[in-house]
Amino acid sequence: MGSRAVVVVCRDRDVARTHFGVIEDEAGIIYTRTGRRFFDDAKLEAALLSRVRAGIDRAGLWEDLSTDWLCLDCELMPWSAKAQALVRSQYASVGGAATAALAATLPVIEQAAARGAEVSGLLERTREQSLLARRFVDGIPTLLLARRVHRESSGRTLPRSRERGLGPRR
Repeated sequence: MGSRAVVVVCRDRDVARTHFGVIEDEAGIIYTRTGRRFFDDAKLEAALLSRVRAGIDRAGLWEDLSTDWLCLDCELMPWSAKAQALVRSQYASVGGAATAALAATLPVIEQAAARGAEVSGLLERTREQSLLARRFVDGIPTLLLARRVHRESSGRTLPRSRERGLGPRR
């Protein structure tokens, strides 16, 4: 599940100035489907545009399509990249409540295990859930970063469109 976006990317800042009259130091923009700027964070938008531009460069699309700019109708993944504030404000409280509940529950299950009750499976699951709940509350940005680093380290590149056909490399 992603967030719909329209990405206008220019080969460089000069193309943005010449073709679109952009006076800022930008070489593209990312819009929502309703025409608003997709990201509030200019650095994040610039970083994403830079990656898109690098992919276009590697794929040779500027030359293949004989253009200096592209307009792409996209689905940006994961949706939480756009909605990090929403995730924190709406879902962090759920993770906080789970963390508190599990913190109270875990000692009771450990006491039952110490008295000889067969709760080893429940104890293991509760410990795992407690750990996951703490990570959720404390680590949302870390999880998003880990996904990005994993994708960056995978070394995937787009194929040159005329050499291998459009679409992912097989």
